[in-house]
Amino acid sequence: MLLLLAALAQASDCAEGVTTSDVYADIEGATALFLELRIEEFASTMASLEATLPCVVEPIPQHLVAKLHRMIGLGRMAMDDRDHALLAFAAARRVEPNALLPEELVPPGSPVYRAYREASGVAEELVDVPAPEVGHVEFDAVPGLQRPLSWPAVFQRFDLAGGVLESAYLWPSEAVPDYAVASGVGPAALAVTAPRHRTPLLASTIGVAALGGALYGGALASRASYRRTSTPDGRLDGLRTRTNSLATASVVSVTAALGLGAAVVVTW
Repeated sequence: MLLLLAALAQASDCAEGVTTSDVYADIEGATALFLELRIEEFASTMASLEATLPCVVEPIPQHLVAKLHRMIGLGRMAMDDRDHALLAFAAARRVEPNALLPEELVPPGSPVYRAYREASGVAEELVDVPAPEVGHVEFDAVPGLQRPLSWPAVFQRFDLAGGVLESAYLWPSEAVPDYAVASGVGPAALAVTAPRHRTPLLASTIGVAALGGALYGGALASRASYRRTSTPDGRLDGLRTRTNSLATASVVSVTAALGLGAAVVVTW
């Protein structure tokens, strides 16, 4: 635990952004230490990785989320923090139910291997978080407002174009980072008794806004396919291009809708 506290102190301010490639490299380095039975160094490396996750500036795909949970669980085991290790194992089993610990790291039949297999029996508890004012949030690479409370989760908040605004590894006892929440005032608040000569402009505003929402939904669906563990590698480049194009188009549509909306207000 002292290792983790020291790592958290060092990573309180992000000197520079951490990429997913950096995360993969850190996991590979930690795995090499584990295989060489350099357990204290392995625990220190995993503590540092866990502490630097708030600095990640790229979307974390689902297969990396599961790998993080597994390796953080092993790291906590190495720190003699069994309670948190079992929670991390349960999170990994939730993301990838059929994936087990690599046998080259943990021999089948060992206490750690059995603990990982049994972690899938943890009952799931979810809680809703507020919708952000802009963009969306994801827990364990799944877009939505339901946060797991039974185990830790990788939290990320995104802007309208899909850029990462915030990342965190949240244990059940930790609060979601603060962010501006949606006010709840949407299209339903628009007056439905507008004069006839303004109806086309109002209809255009609503139509363009709906188009922006549809494009944004398409971008989320495309990115979910990109980040799904079962997606073939040959489709990743095409899905990435499609996701970026849809996200950009949605931003353009929303901007146009705002402009038309301003015109409606001015001419009212």
